[in-house]
Amino acid sequence: MRKSKLIERILMFPMLRKVEMMMKMDRLMMTLGESRRKLKRNGYLLVLMTKMIFFFDDGDSSSSSSSDDEGGERTFTAEYFLKKEKTPADKDKQREKEERRQQRELDRKKREEEEDNDGGWKKVRGIPAHSEKPKMFAKDAEITHTLVLKKLNEITAARGKKGTDRSYQINMLRELRKISGENQLGIGMDLKILMNIGSSIFDYNPNVASCMKDNMWDSFLEFINEMLDIASNNMDIEFSHDVPLDHEQLETVPYAISGCPLTVVERLDKEYVKILQNTDAHSTEYVRRLQDEQKICSIITRLQQYIEVKGTPAEICRNYLLQIEHMYYKYDYKNLKQVSKEDIKEKEENGKDVEEEKKDEEKKDEEKKEEEKKDEEKKDEENREEEKTDEKKDEENKEEVTKKEPETPKEDVADFMDRMCKYIYTKDSTNRIRTRAMLCHIYHHAMHDRWYQARDLMLMSHLQDTITHSDIPTQILYNRTLVQLGLCAFRHGNVKDAHNALLDIQSGGRAKELLAQGLLMQKQMERSPEQEKIEKRRQMPFHMHINLELLECTYLVSAMLIEIPYMASHQFDIRRRMISKSFHHQLRLSERQSLVGPPESMREHVMAASRAMRLGDWKACRDFLINKKMMTKVWSLFHNRDEVLELLTRKIQEESLRTYLFTYGSVYDSISMVTLSERFEVDKAVVHSIISKMIIGEELSASWDEPAATIVMHRCEPTRIQTLALQLSEKANNLVDNNERLIEHGGEGRGRGMDDREGRQQGRGKQYGNKNYSNRSYTGGNRSYGGNRNSNYQGRRRQQRY
Repeated sequence: MRKSKLIERILMFPMLRKVEMMMKMDRLMMTLGESRRKLKRNGYLLVLMTKMIFFFDDGDSSSSSSSDDEGGERTFTAEYFLKKEKTPADKDKQREKEERRQQRELDRKKREEEEDNDGGWKKVRGIPAHSEKPKMFAKDAEITHTLVLKKLNEITAARGKKGTDRSYQINMLRELRKISGENQLGIGMDLKILMNIGSSIFDYNPNVASCMKDNMWDSFLEFINEMLDIASNNMDIEFSHDVPLDHEQLETVPYAISGCPLTVVERLDKEYVKILQNTDAHSTEYVRRLQDEQKICSIITRLQQYIEVKGTPAEICRNYLLQIEHMYYKYDYKNLKQVSKEDIKEKEENGKDVEEEKKDEEKKDEEKKEEEKKDEEKKDEENREEEKTDEKKDEENKEEVTKKEPETPKEDVADFMDRMCKYIYTKDSTNRIRTRAMLCHIYHHAMHDRWYQARDLMLMSHLQDTITHSDIPTQILYNRTLVQLGLCAFRHGNVKDAHNALLDIQSGGRAKELLAQGLLMQKQMERSPEQEKIEKRRQMPFHMHINLELLECTYLVSAMLIEIPYMASHQFDIRRRMISKSFHHQLRLSERQSLVGPPESMREHVMAASRAMRLGDWKACRDFLINKKMMTKVWSLFHNRDEVLELLTRKIQEESLRTYLFTYGSVYDSISMVTLSERFEVDKAVVHSIISKMIIGEELSASWDEPAATIVMHRCEPTRIQTLALQLSEKANNLVDNNERLIEHGGEGRGRGMDDREGRQQGRGKQYGNKNYSNRSYTGGNRSYGGNRNSNYQGRRRQQRY
């Protein structure tokens, strides 16, 4: 068939010469005679053939006249290869072709539509729009409880299935609720449908990592408020998980509905945390989202009022924990005002001077003069004044009432936390809720500078022993509480307690990860995408973060105040223990620098202060720590900044005094107490107490000369040569001890073999120096040290090697 068609195609060109055409046909026949498989591989031959055919087709009109007239071969000029402009006739042809193509397309669509109408497949384009209300029941159907429940079960049965439209399902449930309300099916049915609407809103977002959209979040808040309105206005409804689905009572009073409002509110709280996690913390959107916390707290308080009447003690504990977790990290600034007022009163009571007494006398004289003037006034004026005073009293009473209303929560914040936590301590049966409540209670005490209460509660709870068995969110809360306890200790001047509390968090360099405030890049092990998603879900919202720079600065300053005096007192001690590894690492890095410039970062400021303290220069140390740059970065984050800086200055003076005595005490024969107090700007009583503690603790070999108020140095410290000799002797002792241990392990096997040869009794003890080591048999794994030749050989080799 292919050959005949090609022949017919070629014979359509009579103007070509027959000889050339026959030669071309022979070539074409040869190519077409090849196998189909080869033609598929070399498809370009067919393309070449078609090009030749169309080439002759285009040029038959022009070439026929030229070939017949001239009789020579065809010549190609440059005009042939130039692009020809389209004539109006060509444009008309192209337009007609386009119209015919469009007409064919329309005819094809009409045929498809006719086939669909005859009963064929229907074409669905996208999801149908839900502008119209969904049809629930037939027009003539009588709407009853059973019919509505049947329809409700049909709608809920489609939950979670593939292809179900979730928004359409929510609209169906809302329409069903509207129909039940129009037909007055009762509050029980309304609450039942409302609970299903809430669960369908939760199912709207199937992805666990992502959060709700804005419109769904607003509708969910409305749903919970409606649910709490119905439950609180109808306290006779039994609304709990204890009611099984088979025994629900929706038609008559008293209603019984299966469900738990507390579980719904707990899911709401988790969803709110997820929304904050997925929002940019430095945007206005985050601030707008924070305003929703007030709505959530009001929902929790409304739920608390309902559960305290209808709930069990376990449900009350769960609700109290929700309330506590929204309160524990917030600082009560009203408490700060009360503390400042109390301090002012104490200063006024303790600091009355002569000037104040004179002022009091002047006030008394003025009062007497005013009384005399009042007696001289007329009766009419007195009456008017009485009326004015009555009006003023009424206004003052109103102001007092208005003032007393906001002052009520001043006393309630700490008391309210205390009451809820104590209820959980006594009534809770699960370990997790009690542990979390106790940690939140300690955190709240530490944040409000109740150091002794927070410390005692932490020590009495013994949480440090059992926290490793808790879940990861509880361990994160424990780390946060421990950090806040350390900051509270630092604000109170308890430097050692602050260092001990912050040591575990800061020593590993993973404070950001341990406090769930971000993820760190791990060099040794890589996280899988699933692990990274899980850890991101555990992160704390940004407004609950603890400042990491403040944390590190507090740790380094407390380590400096402990470590620098210890380093000065044990300068030539080989077995000097390291209190803070991270502080020593930073100090070594700063000492290795060849060119030391002015400090810029927080760490550089602390390291420069520690170098100044080692020289006993307390003023330079104070200036490095307390300046404008450090004030804006760190110290301004404390609510009682001035008190903290006063305590820090006093601690720097005391520890610089101790460091100075340790470093330069061997130079002096005696030191005057007056000189020390003037040098470090400390009271004489403080200097006396510090040096007395050092003498009693055998840190300083000196004695007091009370009449002269001087310290007599005993010069019992070894000199430089003596300390080097002591170091050498200690290293030699260590070497001897190591050799004896090696001889013990290497000579026991050989000793048993020698005892067998020489006829001595097996198992007899050997004596090396003044220590007796008995022969023992170690059987661990595949090793056995027996009395054979191999063991003797190994023992000798081992002894020679060492």
